[in-house]
Formats: sequence, structure tokens, C-alpha cells
Amino acid sequence: MNCKITIKKLTYTLLFISLCLFGCNKDTTTHVSSRNPGIDEIETNNNLSPNDIVYTFDDGTNITIENLLAPATLYNNICMTGQSENISSVYPESVLDFVVKSYSSTDVDSYVEQLYTLYSNIYNKEFTMENSFVSCQLLNDKQINDFMDFYANSIGASISPEYAFIVESVYTISYKDKDGDEYSDSATDYYIAYFIDGQSYLDYYYIDTLDL
Repeated sequence: MNCKITIKKLTYTLLFISLCLFGCNKDTTTHVSSRNPGIDEIETNNNLSPNDIVYTFDDGTNITIENLLAPATLYNNICMTGQSENISSVYPESVLDFVVKSYSSTDVDSYVEQLYTLYSNIYNKEFTMENSFVSCQLLNDKQINDFMDFYANSIGASISPEYAFIVESVYTISYKDKDGDEYSDSATDYYIAYFIDGQSYLDYYYIDTLDL
């Protein structure tokens, strides 16, 4: 079965179509830069841990692998458990309102239930989802402005990210079939982790407009 990214990205791809219709050098050293100077890329290696710093801004703000993975990890946990407590740490409120309405859900809980049902129907109830960090790219000023314009014009959400990163990761879903046999599917996954007031949020919408 080769459904992994197909299923995860399918929910976002369908929404993206509907919209159209109506980091980070390969080492463990810290890269110091002003905010949004251009695109810098750092590819990680196997010696890095989630708490390792992959980017440092000139004001001293550090970005760790854990910071970049956080919104995707929360999203994965929501899909795996059907629990909605942390959904506000995945999407800002205005974006979450759009997501819920786009799925024709009555509220956040019913939206999360839809996600859980989608995955559990395909992978049964014993499945895990994980994103492993590979690399990141800092969005420059123009890209940040384009990002905000996209959300304002296509989603109807007013957001003002202080900075954002394109995150390349390996998405893996492990599961058991009805006979109890274990399987695992993996593929490259891209998303944007954007930061507002120190909180990182998840984007699978704007990134689909980029030529990666």
C-alpha cells in the first residue's frame, strides 16, 4: 500500500483546488542572519537532535528542529487520536475557521473526527504518523508578503507571520492490517512552519503554489 502522502496531502490538495475554483548548510553549526534576508538552506544530518538549533536570527531568536516540526507533530497526533485539544496550536483561529467550514464540519470536534475517521478507515485503528526533519528554507520578505496576500485573498484570513520556513521532511505512516501484519510507508513531505508571537503554525495551502 502506498497511500501515505497521498492521504495526508489529499485533504489539502482538494481544498486547494476548491480555492482556485471560486535551512537552514550541512553541519551542526548555527547560521546567523537578519530576519528574512533571502533564502538560506541548511540540510541536517543524523547527528542532530530535535532540540538542536538550525537557525539563529540577529536578535538572538533561535529556531530548533523541534520548533519546525511542532505543528506537523500536533497535526499528526490529532489525526491519530481524534482529540482536538491542540488544534489551536496547528492553525490560528481565522485559519481554523476556514478549515472547518471547508470540510463542511459544524465545529472543530466534528472536523477532527472526520480526519480520524479518514485515516482509521484506511489504516485501521493501529497507526502512527511522523514527520522527520530533513532541511528548511527561510522565506524572504517578498515570499512572506505573498504568503499573507494568499491567505487574505484565497482563505479570507488575516495573518502576519514574523518569519516562516519551508520544511522538508520525511513523512512516515506505520500501521497494521486486519491480520495484524505491520507495514510502513514513507515519502518526502513539504510544508511551511510560520511563526506568530513565537508560536509555529502549519501551512499546506500556500506551499502548493510554490515550485519546489
